[in-house]
Amino acid sequence: RALLDVRPATRVNTKPPEGTASNRFAWSVLNGLGLGGAGTLAENISPTIQASTLIVFDQFEEILRIDPTFLDAKHEFFRQLGELLTDQRIWALFALREDYLAPLDPYRLLIPTRLEERYRINLLTREGAGEAARQTAASAGVTQGMTAADLRGKIDKMKTGVPGVVAKSEARGNSYRGGRRSPVWRRLHRSAQVL
Repeated sequence: RALLDVRPATRVNTKPPEGTASNRFAWSVLNGLGLGGAGTLAENISPTIQASTLIVFDQFEEILRIDPTFLDAKHEFFRQLGELLTDQRIWALFALREDYLAPLDPYRLLIPTRLEERYRINLLTREGAGEAARQTAASAGVTQGMTAADLRGKIDKMKTGVPGVVAKSEARGNSYRGGRRSPVWRRLHRSAQVL
């Protein structure tokens, strides 16, 4: 059974120090992966690969929102990304808001898979948010300590900003934003040292 080396999630939003990078988006990705140096994504990442590797690009819609007039830099970034992804050992997962899929179309031809595989993740229900919290805590070895009422209060706060107050919009779907990487989720996870 082959193992997949999952690298820490990276983003394209970090601005490099003045005059240090030929492509700010590539620099941000490399910086997020703890790599650096001159050269392309492939030149910096491929030598570090020893097994099948997954690189997670979080909040990837930032490539479109940041510096909207830097079209040449974005094209060059996607060219480098496509070059990197020709390495059969490297897999990529792009997490982005659905409303940014169409604006990615001009760059799809530069990526080997054309970004054709897509998975939609819906917002969590109250029960789903609770289960995600319990499973995340359990995966960290934390299995007891917070009561169900405490957890419900924290989940309600994720939605309304006020513990114990259920939002008016609950009747419209009872959905909760959040996830392991969101600031709200991190606060919840830190406050629930023992869940």
